[in-house]
Amino acid sequence: MKKGTIPLLIISAIVLCLIIVVVKSYRSLSILNEEVINKESDINVQLSRKKEQVINLINNCKGYIKEDELLTDIETLNDSLIKGSVSDKSNINKELSTKINELINNKKTELLKNENINNSINELLSTEKRIETAKNNYNQAVNDYNSKINSFPSSIISNFRGFKEKKMFVVKEEIKSID
Repeated sequence: MKKGTIPLLIISAIVLCLIIVVVKSYRSLSILNEEVINKESDINVQLSRKKEQVINLINNCKGYIKEDELLTDIETLNDSLIKGSVSDKSNINKELSTKINELINNKKTELLKNENINNSINELLSTEKRIETAKNNYNQAVNDYNSKINSFPSSIISNFRGFKEKKMFVVKEEIKSID
């Protein structure tokens, strides 16, 4: 072998290793990003389900309870439930659940008399559990993704390729049972 061949082979091996690390890191970042997107979609499905159930609750209440500001607030929040960023959805979901709980607490005796309203509330409680599961799955995916983009060498690639930290989906308020 010639004198210059060994250093050239060593440099080539180092460059090849660096290329492999970069490609592997980019690929794992892309996979984790897709996982976050899929889990966000799961949350959107459950929020859409909640939105439909709230519409049913409002319709049942309108036929049974006098129109009041609380029902209007619920309807307004419900209209914007699946719009905006994850943070927006999280905040609106919290406000909506708070208003529904307020409705349940204020009108408990009237609501207990109506089977359709009770069924609507029970369906909402079931959906709240589904939202909680979807939220946990999403937050785990976000945690994995955020950890990856902040660790070396992925942090270099994430900065270069525009991978940004994702926000968690927070549920601070859940609908409470009418019992």
